[in-house]
Amino acid sequence: MRIAAGRDGVLFLADVIVDGRALEGTFKLSVPATLTVEVTQDGHAVAGFPVTLRDAEDVAARTLATGVTDGAGQARFADLAAGVVVAFATGGTPALVLRKRSLLQGGDDVTITLAVPPRVAWTGVVRDAETLG
Repeated sequence: MRIAAGRDGVLFLADVIVDGRALEGTFKLSVPATLTVEVTQDGHAVAGFPVTLRDAEDVAARTLATGVTDGAGQARFADLAAGVVVAFATGGTPALVLRKRSLLQGGDDVTITLAVPPRVAWTGVVRDAETLG
């Protein structure tokens, strides 16, 4: 549920169950925050990288927003509620998962950078896929 009041802010409520009764309580609106996720490799912008925002890192995390980096290597997310946001960028060959946690305050305009590690040649033998021994 999203409660908004013009410039006074926005409040997002998750897991609301409506059973025919009035919803009572005091609700505090907060000014929405904006988060920009930049993906770079060797100091250059990486376009077309999928980005997902979640409210935690565990498997029960709720997805807040999804997007893809633009030509400047940025994915911008507006109207986010204050709180913990974990940005995940997943892509590349072989697939990479980059993540960074951020605490957003109401009215924040935050930029975080996720750097794709440089590609290096690797040689070796994997004898056991479970232990990578």
